Amino acid sequence: MFNIIRLSFAILNRIPITGEMTSKKVHIIRTILIVINIIIILGYLLTSLVPFVNTGKYWFIAFLGLGFPITAFALLIFIIIWAIYRSKWAWISLLAFLIGFKQLNAAFAFHFPKAFAKEKPLKTIRILQYNVAGEETVREARIDNKKVQIAHALNFIKKSNADVLTFQEFYTSFTDKNSIVDIIDSLGYPYHYLSKKAENNKKKYVGLAIFSKFPIVNNATVSYNRAELNQLLIYADIKVDGKIFRIFTTHLESVGIDRADYKDTDVDNYGKSTEMKVDKSVAGKLKRAYESRYEQSKIARKQIDESPYPVIFCGDFNDVPNSNTYFTIKGNLQDAFLKKGSFVGKTFRYISPTLRIDYILGDPYFNVTQFRIPGITFSDHFPIIADFQYP
Repeated sequence: MFNIIRLSFAILNRIPITGEMTSKKVHIIRTILIVINIIIILGYLLTSLVPFVNTGKYWFIAFLGLGFPITAFALLIFIIIWAIYRSKWAWISLLAFLIGFKQLNAAFAFHFPKAFAKEKPLKTIRILQYNVAGEETVREARIDNKKVQIAHALNFIKKSNADVLTFQEFYTSFTDKNSIVDIIDSLGYPYHYLSKKAENNKKKYVGLAIFSKFPIVNNATVSYNRAELNQLLIYADIKVDGKIFRIFTTHLESVGIDRADYKDTDVDNYGKSTEMKVDKSVAGKLKRAYESRYEQSKIARKQIDESPYPVIFCGDFNDVPNSNTYFTIKGNLQDAFLKKGSFVGKTFRYISPTLRIDYILGDPYFNVTQFRIPGITFSDHFPIIADFQYP
């Protein structure tokens, strides 16, 4: 430990060290650290451009944006180290860090974690947003114990005390005695709307869904003009205390990574690897996904702008918060996580600890009072819950 401390002082202050460690070696190591710092600064600044460029065209910049929280953290470490040793590189790194303030403000929630109160104050709507992974989740659950797994998820929904549920990749079988739709209705959600253009036949339904304790007075399905029927935008206008609010939910283009794109090592108890192979096929899928989401986000933004009522926009964006997709859809809406969440708010269970791709956004008309990411592991996504208080 003492030798490491001596080395740090030598590297950063250019203090000559006798014996095994020469001043020449110290200079070389210090130069290497500076080069690493420069690379991190350049990567950080490049990812800071993501919200301002056409990521449909320059998709590779958007791909680099996936690592923004990591580069931000690395840059912060360098700022602290250089500051301790009073190096000019502290100021250079700090300036670069501040240039990315817009992205920092979207990627991190600067609040200490708080307990989530089950009881809701008056004039509060609780929203539960959840990508339930559709038919795949039911198949995986069946391997272990389908009834226990699904019962666990339904029990969680009941205990959440949410007023509105928004689902992506929602699956129900009409051949079962009681469909999931009927069961959720029986939990206290007598009003629901299912996307019109989803995969729907006499045996099953896979698509988007909104369930509500409040009456739904209007609804619609908006197509993204994609062959994938689960990639849609829907809304339901709910009537609460004589007021009407428009609840959106969407599922944007997924990268479409499957088991073949994962390494065979490090498989978790859900049956999927947490490591992804990055090869040409994966790169091609990333490119197509960024191109699609760029166009889809513009359609979603248009729908928000045209809403005659205060909006709550939920969904699986399949994109991170420092992305062009996120900033386009968010506009002047409030991100419930940024208002009441903490740290990075991971919502996708695999690959990276920084993947927040599920969102609840609210009109400035509302006051965001609570936010939570329950750790339920029914799907490959975590659910998210937020409370919105209205005047």
